[in-house]
Amino acid sequence: MKLVSVLSLGIFLILASSHYARAQRITVDFATTLRTHGKKDFNRRKFVNAHGNFGVPTYARGFMRYMVNDLGVSFSRSSNEGPFSGSNNFPRRLSLASLRRDGQKKINAKDPKYNPLLTKNINPHRIATDRADVIKEFHKSKAKTKAAISFAPRYFELFFNKGKALPRPMFYECWNEPLVRWREFRLSGRESEVSVIRRLAKICGRLCKSVKARNPGMVIGGPATAFTRPFYEDFNQFKRRVQLFIDQAKSAGCLDFVSQHLYDTGGGVLDGNLDLMETYTARRNKKRQPMKYVVSEMGSYSKTWFSKRKNVSSPPRSGRDFLIIAENFKNFMSLLRVHDNVQKIVSFLTLDPTDPRSTKKYRYPWSLIEKVGAEKIRWTPLLRYFQLLKGISGRFAFSHSSHADIKVHAVVNRQSGFIMMQNLHLRKTYRTSLRFPYGLGRAASRVIIRQLWLNAGKPGRADRRQDIPRAGKIIWSNKGRKSVPKNILLRPEAMYVMQVIFKKKMSERRSIGRFRRYVARVSTDKGKRLNFPYRIEKGRAIRATFAKLPFRSGVARIRISQSRRESLKNKPDLWLNGKKFSNFDASISGGKRDYHKNYFGTYEISVPLKFLASQNNPVVRVKFPDSGGHISTFLLEVDTCGRGSCCLLNSLTGKDRC
Repeated sequence: MKLVSVLSLGIFLILASSHYARAQRITVDFATTLRTHGKKDFNRRKFVNAHGNFGVPTYARGFMRYMVNDLGVSFSRSSNEGPFSGSNNFPRRLSLASLRRDGQKKINAKDPKYNPLLTKNINPHRIATDRADVIKEFHKSKAKTKAAISFAPRYFELFFNKGKALPRPMFYECWNEPLVRWREFRLSGRESEVSVIRRLAKICGRLCKSVKARNPGMVIGGPATAFTRPFYEDFNQFKRRVQLFIDQAKSAGCLDFVSQHLYDTGGGVLDGNLDLMETYTARRNKKRQPMKYVVSEMGSYSKTWFSKRKNVSSPPRSGRDFLIIAENFKNFMSLLRVHDNVQKIVSFLTLDPTDPRSTKKYRYPWSLIEKVGAEKIRWTPLLRYFQLLKGISGRFAFSHSSHADIKVHAVVNRQSGFIMMQNLHLRKTYRTSLRFPYGLGRAASRVIIRQLWLNAGKPGRADRRQDIPRAGKIIWSNKGRKSVPKNILLRPEAMYVMQVIFKKKMSERRSIGRFRRYVARVSTDKGKRLNFPYRIEKGRAIRATFAKLPFRSGVARIRISQSRRESLKNKPDLWLNGKKFSNFDASISGGKRDYHKNYFGTYEISVPLKFLASQNNPVVRVKFPDSGGHISTFLLEVDTCGRGSCCLLNSLTGKDRC
């Protein structure tokens, strides 16, 4: 069945209502594989990681075994494995003989914190980095900087051995969060932020080139940004930090991936940031391919939760724990949309009872365990994040949500199908209806549903002291049932994972290919080229032109990311290939964040692919009735179909059952 034979241009646009009484549609087909730029696998080694390493004292090994063996979690990033903190050789013992001798000592040493059961799970797919403080050891001297750049590749070459000790890490992240501390790395009190970041980026680029020359297979990147909010200062902070770092590192040597830390960004902010990162790096690449992306920390953060100066935590609160879990899940759900380009996702959740931050009166806010005696520990509620993701493995299957606030992904293997959902809004509750256009029938032998939400109450004084927006009790449910529910209630920020266990083995019957296309040119109606970010002016049209689309059957989603004040109109007048469209929703996922006067996020307009591809160079044209704010990106996300999968795209209107 062809898409255009069923859908006219007008009825195809999918309306998303936020009214509680109207159920939002969740559409899933386990037999249809979703290939995003050819990638289809849900890779736990990439996507399900905690922060730290596998080393724990004897009394905590049972907890580590549960994380690794039962929940399938890897511990994949440590600031103690980088070249300047993983050894004591720099800057004094740098002779090749010293490095070989000290490297062999480390390889032969038996760390009592590791045991054979856990050691076998330590793989190269982890991130080594250094604290930013190590920069102070060499950055003011050209000779010391040169020595550091020569030392790093020898460290990775000589201090790791896959057969006898820890295997060499695949990822090297130059430093941890250096850009936010740029003032500490000035050569003089007058040196500007731009000058400092340019120098650091060039050192990182030279480290990249040097390390890769002696360690084939390693990938090097940065800058591990502390706060990923690109719309601050009308995107100028992004331009003078992230953009500058990427450009200077690549010009000085190389940069294989961009790494960022995602705190309180899930939903609209991260959606817009991902489109911006991909669009910018693709335009800087001759092959028009975006740089690979690494999330080396993510979650939620407030300076009121932990004093770095005193090394003391604030008292634990249920609202704080829920916020950390919910923000991790929000980021996770946004990142899976571009899983083909994401190389690593590390949640900032730790398991180390010997960490000094975990030994005080109150537990470290991001710790998975807490001490209840000299050598007794217990789980904290943060464990629920990884319990939600337990067992998920296989290939991505087709799924779709009718509302921006509700994100959904489906994964399937031969024995089970998994549906992951989250309501990203802080206040709204949604009723959803679950639809299987090709039917599910009696394919399910058993269903397991895991849910997590907050039974919210008014924040008290203790909550307000820690900037916790929602207080209450965390509700966890892990229940089995015989059949798939038709309707699901998603409370504010609620997380929901359904596992459908099949009676017979599930096989792939259909396929949908998903691709992203980046804007070729942005201009005014008169042809004047506009530079990022694209300032919104009353009555001025902004035209985004794309290269020719080689696809015909399927759906095209025009993604527009913008930052404006809520008092201004969020929905522009819009034309696609000269035809005006008004029947679309400009809501962003999760709504506005409270830490800035502007909102930032992405909305989509869906149209038949045949219509958009009918013009050699598709054009998106927008015009606002008022001035203020910026558009950061225009991007096309294309779903191509065939052999029965076009029917799935037709069914999103609810008018056609496959």
